[in-house]
Amino acid sequence: MTPSRIELYSLQIETPVKRVRPLDHEDIRKFADWLCDPEGFRLRPDQVKLKAWDQLFGYEIFAQFFGENGFLVRTPDRVRVGVKNARTAADWEIIQQVFVRFLQQENPPENAFRTFSASAHVKLDEPVTATEFLDRFAVVPGIERPAALSYVKIADWEKEIRIVIEPSNLFPGQLFLTWDSQFEASQDWDTFVPALMTVMENSARIFDLGLASLR
Repeated sequence: MTPSRIELYSLQIETPVKRVRPLDHEDIRKFADWLCDPEGFRLRPDQVKLKAWDQLFGYEIFAQFFGENGFLVRTPDRVRVGVKNARTAADWEIIQQVFVRFLQQENPPENAFRTFSASAHVKLDEPVTATEFLDRFAVVPGIERPAALSYVKIADWEKEIRIVIEPSNLFPGQLFLTWDSQFEASQDWDTFVPALMTVMENSARIFDLGLASLR
């Protein structure tokens, strides 16, 4: 197993909405209220903006938090929330709270699936470099810069996970990983959300890459 640790990471969840609503529908007003409700998503009104180019379905509600590192976007047919540029275990604790609040509020269509995506710049323990790690995937002559792209399946996760491993463009000699998958719309979110980091770690292990716990 190649030891490594996450230096910088981002996570995002996207969900379809139960019904497409026009801008002036009561459900849209309730959603805006929930964003700023102390018992809801807990944003300040100045953090929430509306971009509208049509009075029916041409609109986007956009919110930023954690400086510019957190975002929430609602369009007529879906909502996504994410946090970028996280670094520590303390950041992960905050992200979990954000995701749980979001998932508990949203009510997608029956049998719908939500989307989970993540990315991370990963530092390999010396003396291993990204080039040495990725060379094992250069199985076809003529490949200039090898990388890995696979759809994997791990225990306790119902859908396949698309994982990409390539050189980091931010940290020379290190790796950049992305994960994409889906999950059922009905879960115990208090236990499900904390497991997302484990999903990332366990799927990376298939490539003999051991991600250390966040510090």
